[in-house]
Amino acid sequence: MTNYNKNFAKLYSMELADYPANVAGKILNYFESVHTSCDRTLLDLCCGTGNLARFFLERGYDVTGIDASADMLEHALNLCRDFVDKGRARFICADVRHFICDRKFALITSTSDSINHLKDYGEMEKCFSLTFNSLAEGGLFIFDMITKLGLERWNSISVSDADEMTVIKRGVSGTLGNLAYNKITAFMKTEGGLYEKAEILLEYFIFGMERVRQILENTGFKSVKFVKIKDFSIEITNPEEQRRIFIIARK
Repeated sequence: MTNYNKNFAKLYSMELADYPANVAGKILNYFESVHTSCDRTLLDLCCGTGNLARFFLERGYDVTGIDASADMLEHALNLCRDFVDKGRARFICADVRHFICDRKFALITSTSDSINHLKDYGEMEKCFSLTFNSLAEGGLFIFDMITKLGLERWNSISVSDADEMTVIKRGVSGTLGNLAYNKITAFMKTEGGLYEKAEILLEYFIFGMERVRQILENTGFKSVKFVKIKDFSIEITNPEEQRRIFIIARK
């Protein structure tokens, strides 16, 4: 999986962390509408800089975050320091294909299309098996993915320019089999007025949504449904026609 470096972790915390924080409310509202247990424990896979974790912590949940990047976790620890000190949050540097947890969780999440960073279906099977084992009975695994349609639309270059930062994104898809790439280059203004460069090449695997469903069901999940971010209560029967999809799996 992609291991975000120090400069990219800084860029992510400044420019890209809004998405997990924004979808956190959708996930929370859905989870509390269908899960009647008093168990308020969350495991956030590929937790990044801890923005989704912070959202749930502020609403009374105990949260464990797992990420393979120590640099990303440094930001998460700083963001959630008050909850870490109280023993309600912990962050573990580990790979989602090989992690071990000493407890079970009512809810497991993964956002920002992190599952697409797995390199093939075999790695997905490993991740989903560990996730299943870490869920309490009746618990939910909620995660998002970019579909083949969404990744095929990446053949473009975009530039965002502001006083403090310039970000250039170059997407390539459709010419490398089941792989798509997104190269992000940023120039971030420092306190001294100079600019610091951050650059990373992100690799995404194009997974078939029905194969994803099969792997979840074969792992043991009792129900699997695809939904849009706008309304988690409405199941989508044609996930491949969406650019990004959320998957809800119940143990």
